Amino acid sequence: ANVTYKGKVIGQTPIVLSDLEYGKHNADLKAPGYSPAHIEWNIDSSRPQRIAVRITENTGVIRIERANANGAMVKINGRNHGSLPSEFRMEQGEYQVEVTAPGYTPYVQKVSLASGRKVSVRPRLTELPGKIIVNSKPTGAMVTMNGKRYGTTPITLEGIKSGRVRLV
Repeated sequence: ANVTYKGKVIGQTPIVLSDLEYGKHNADLKAPGYSPAHIEWNIDSSRPQRIAVRITENTGVIRIERANANGAMVKINGRNHGSLPSEFRMEQGEYQVEVTAPGYTPYVQKVSLASGRKVSVRPRLTELPGKIIVNSKPTGAMVTMNGKRYGTTPITLEGIKSGRVRLV
């Protein structure tokens, strides 16, 4: 942990402080993934003192389950974290989880993570509608999809749900 004494970071634990004046002293300890700690001690003799401080972990786990789309990737607070499924040990706090996959709308969920807890995210992505562009030579050919007439070429058919279609 980083040790701050009299407003200045003086090193990391374990650390030896020497030539301190008699009287009361204090320091702050900080380390990623741990709650900050404030310690106080009193020097009343020239004997060396050993001060042991236990700092408590303040992390939890965010587990992101497999998505319903192949190739799904995850971002946490805008930072890429790879593919799914995955688990991430994070400091307690608020996070935004975003899962994306080609051809799907992004899945976004806010997560509140408490120390020592595990939060599971089960992303369900919605498939984006497709688009079909139909051209012909000569132009003006009638376009029928799944038995319904849509017009003549050139034509762009939008909002198409995934699956098999029959174009005539």
